[in-house]
Amino acid sequence: MALTVDLTAYAAWNTRLGRLPVTVCYRPSVPLTGVFFSPDYGELYYEIYLGNHSGLARMAWWGNYFALDHRLTADLHFGNTSLRIGYSGQLLSTKASDITSRMLRHCAVIGVSGEWLSVSPSKKIPPKARMIHALYE
Repeated sequence: MALTVDLTAYAAWNTRLGRLPVTVCYRPSVPLTGVFFSPDYGELYYEIYLGNHSGLARMAWWGNYFALDHRLTADLHFGNTSLRIGYSGQLLSTKASDITSRMLRHCAVIGVSGEWLSVSPSKKIPPKARMIHALYE
């Protein structure tokens, strides 16, 4: 468990796969600083429950808490609905109280996203109206 301030980047590229519009996105994120939970070496969670709360919160910085969370996705646009496919990976490494923990996770991303705009059928949409995509413009 951690509470961190992260640095996140985002890159998107619009292209076509044949006649199908595709948006490829990459989003990496790394923590800059924060706090994380780590018990002392050999300390049982039962001891924490009984009241031994000293030294459980640690300052996080790249030397003792490093996490890299990155996602690469492709949105296949079918009108206002998109099929999102991609990869998500996470690397987490912590070191505190002579305990070193490392976690590596790989996931496939499959989802449906869309930009649905409710418009009254009785009112006409102005011809100069244009939808502005929040993430891709």
